[in-house]
Amino acid sequence: MIKGSLTALITPFRDSAVDEAAFRKLVERKVIRADHRVVVISTAHGLKFAEQKTAYHLKQIEGVSSRYANHPLEIAADLPKVMDAIKRYAETVDMLGA
Repeated sequence: MIKGSLTALITPFRDSAVDEAAFRKLVERKVIRADHRVVVISTAHGLKFAEQKTAYHLKQIEGVSSRYANHPLEIAADLPKVMDAIKRYAETVDMLGA
């Protein structure tokens, strides 16, 4: 194994949702330890969990800090308006030195 790499862990699912009880058992059994970083990769269509994603980014999920939230920006389905919004965002990132 390459140093620093971890074998992929398949998150347990039940009824098309993360099985939180099974996930907690993995934590309790130290399969997932406190010093591990967990990355969730969803192969689902972006609209599949639209409500949860929107709630996360609007910081509406109780008990979740939404540390990496990106406030949604509603834009008309109009290419020039979308391009203008992207340009304004890029300028903001450039001003922050990101």
